[in-house]
Amino acid sequence: MCPFLVASTALFLACKVEEHTTLIPKRWGVTFETTSAKNGVLYDSEFILVEILDCCLVVYHPQRPMVELLDDFRLYTNSSGTSTSPLKDFESIEAQCQKVINDTLRCDVGLIYAPHIIAISSILVAMDLMGRGE
Repeated sequence: MCPFLVASTALFLACKVEEHTTLIPKRWGVTFETTSAKNGVLYDSEFILVEILDCCLVVYHPQRPMVELLDDFRLYTNSSGTSTSPLKDFESIEAQCQKVINDTLRCDVGLIYAPHIIAISSILVAMDLMGRGE
């Protein structure tokens, strides 16, 4: 399929979900007129895209579970006396976790795994990238 058709169809479908169909740029080669029946190719590819997505049009971002897990981790490390080294640079850990979570949006991980699994994995990967694997 033409990548511009797939991109404009995905944008059209996202705008339909958000109910703002005027956001589709005309420079992509697939013009969209709301009062015309000339959009047969776009509508046909919309049905194919919905079928590929298995009618699941909502994708949850793992940001909220990550923030909650990091808050729980911060409270645990501050309150427990068994922790050998309290976290001093928690903001840098949180920033690295945010980078890893944003990188997960470039692939289909968000469609395969639950948001809390992605959040836990991003925390583990971020800690490993910072040299704090243990």
